[in-house]
Amino acid sequence: MRSIVVAGIALVSVVAACTSGHGSAGKPSSPPTSSSSSSSPAKWNPAAISGKVPSPGSCHLKKATGREGAGDALPDPACTPGLTTTDISVTNLSATACNREFMRKRTVAESVTAAVSKAVWAAYGIKGPEAAGYVLDYLVPVSLGGALDYRNLWPLPKGPSPAAGAVEKAAIDKALTQAVCSNHAGIQAAQHALVREWPTALVALRLAKP
Repeated sequence: MRSIVVAGIALVSVVAACTSGHGSAGKPSSPPTSSSSSSSPAKWNPAAISGKVPSPGSCHLKKATGREGAGDALPDPACTPGLTTTDISVTNLSATACNREFMRKRTVAESVTAAVSKAVWAAYGIKGPEAAGYVLDYLVPVSLGGALDYRNLWPLPKGPSPAAGAVEKAAIDKALTQAVCSNHAGIQAAQHALVREWPTALVALRLAKP
């Protein structure tokens, strides 16, 4: 079974980069929004996607309004609130998100991702050749406890340049994972910042841009 990297996020390399310097106590975590972690799914199952598939055309991309990333695409919060899983939490980071072997097992089969992409594209009203301009993205990345659930998946535009869209989101996800694993940010605070408006997540947590 082949595995792929969603939205260009090389999770194994992210974990490898942040395993050093991880301690047992980080900054206090701000409580995540109710939509991001109040009702977490069961254990990770890479062969099945949790959650109900939104009706075709019922979801609509939004635009960021913050100073950072103004105009960047945001998911529809009604369809993609950014659900997380209890598998990864502040109590077990060294054994999960910041553990290379654990994260290596969190890949998803290409056949599963392809089927999910079609369902997500349909939910967001993306049709035909237009789909080539998007990548399937976890709003909250797997490395920060994001769930394999339709409520955490959305079509992220690839962007007009390397500094925007999917590449930009991947860089932010990586920087946040590194910050959490080096005790410069709490995992719940990172989740909350991504759900609120992912382009401003680093600024919200006072972290340096990658």
